[in-house]
Amino acid sequence: MRAVRDVQCPMRIRDTRQTRRTARARPLCVLAAVLCVVAACSATPRSAASRAARTDLSWAEVPVFGLAPETIAVIDGDVFVGGATADGSGPALDRIGGALSAVPIRLAPSEPYARTGRLTSIAGDGTRLYLIGVRTGGAHDNPRWTVWDGPEGGPVTSRPQEFFTFGGHDAGPLLATVVVDGSPVVVGSRGGQHGSDAAIYTRSGTTWTAAADVDQRARSRASAVLGFGAVTAHASRILIAGDAVDTTDGIRQAPVLFIGRVGGPWQMVVLPVPPSTARGHLSRATSVSCADDVCWVAGWSGGRPMAWSVAVTDEPVSVVLDAHILPGEEPTGTDPVAVVTVAGGVPVVFPNAREPGTVVGCPDGWRTGGSPAEPVTAAAAAGQTLYAISGHPGRISAAALAGC
Repeated sequence: MRAVRDVQCPMRIRDTRQTRRTARARPLCVLAAVLCVVAACSATPRSAASRAARTDLSWAEVPVFGLAPETIAVIDGDVFVGGATADGSGPALDRIGGALSAVPIRLAPSEPYARTGRLTSIAGDGTRLYLIGVRTGGAHDNPRWTVWDGPEGGPVTSRPQEFFTFGGHDAGPLLATVVVDGSPVVVGSRGGQHGSDAAIYTRSGTTWTAAADVDQRARSRASAVLGFGAVTAHASRILIAGDAVDTTDGIRQAPVLFIGRVGGPWQMVVLPVPPSTARGHLSRATSVSCADDVCWVAGWSGGRPMAWSVAVTDEPVSVVLDAHILPGEEPTGTDPVAVVTVAGGVPVVFPNAREPGTVVGCPDGWRTGGSPAEPVTAAAAAGQTLYAISGHPGRISAAALAGC
């Protein structure tokens, strides 16, 4: 597995008692094994579940009548929420305006699955919106993906694609559309010889095409089966949070961050976890969000929520600055998905732990606050205002981030 040369780790793992330092590169140590963190890289941290200071977060539900929210995006300060109609009969899209009022945006579906599906992704370049929709159907009840674009004020139109563009025997899920260097890119995965491979789709006019030259480091191989969970963009880079399962010596899972460019090289950054949390538990990255030159990744390892800060540089290897064990205990009988966003320059993590809560990376340390009562499935921030979609069917709540 080639990640031995491509991945580096931080000098230490930190818990929530420690002050988050200004993001900067630190001396690095090369991993001695493919999917494990050598003991010299960090001391095992003590539990920090009860020691984080509190921050005031008061959540209020945002009325979006006729819409069951599933996805949210902030584009140039404007908040867009998408999902399905309240009765589940078709897609719906709203813009959240002043006084948290929702304004519907007209959709123009031009194919059967677009008319009856739901929206799962929203992206935009400040002028146009790019959407992904899905509905299961066909003889095998497989996901049928639709892609949309149009002006921010609507109508946003679905663009029919040839069946095998997003479908076929090796079809995998589409994570989201991201805007890279001003152009929309659809990111997902497809089945490969050894497991899932990253899939990148670009468009010409309204026709989408899968890139055939995704780097081998973003493809499963006999020694490592890869998983892809969430995606964001940072300038010309695409960042995918996921995991890698090392099959060479038993089964070991590691949280990873894939970083690459359209048509360019990729790297797989193995995110460090303390040995005490990595044994016998799921260990994966589930969300990623960026601000300036630092991106934040959230996930779970060994039954504990984690957050990592990664400096996205022009160097061949991006730098993991810190790894943090966050407060929260693993919920019983579920596979938790931590969600991260950045508000006012600081990371905000929804661990979806046994007890609902929000963890905020303030300059003087991590703080905990309230969160919606149900698990958070998507989050975004406009300035100091946090937005979170929670529960099934979804509802959207907002809170002002203050005192950080």
